[in-house]
Amino acid sequence: MSQPIPMPVFGSQQAGLTYQPRLGAYGIIANALGKVAVLDLPEGCFLPGGALRGGETHSEALLRETRDQLAQTVEIRDLIAQADEYFTSQPAGEPVYLQCNLYLLELPAGGDPPASQVSWLPPAEAIRRLSLACHAWAVREVYE
Repeated sequence: MSQPIPMPVFGSQQAGLTYQPRLGAYGIIANALGKVAVLDLPEGCFLPGGALRGGETHSEALLRETRDQLAQTVEIRDLIAQADEYFTSQPAGEPVYLQCNLYLLELPAGGDPPASQVSWLPPAEAIRRLSLACHAWAVREVYE
């Protein structure tokens, strides 16, 4: 894919709240059966990835986070979209303004990651279960 999908903004700012900006990098990974990896965490269901730490690039953060979450290194194929979202984090209740890059990732040969927090879901179920609208939107853009 040569051009990322245009950037949408999900959610909206609510009056009286101060939103903490957060840069993030997340990935869509499908296994050989066409199922999408999602992380089932106490605070919700998310695509693999996470926030950038001081001075990291999006790619560096994505590789670090997915290595921790999936117990293996993935290959970054393409930047597929950029999206922003206003939301309240759980369980802290902190207003967040997430600015994220969403990538298509590939697993190394050898199958699904052994990590216990990863679920492999059909794309339609992943879309339904993902906690962030921008994550669900990205999966929808890739699979529908």
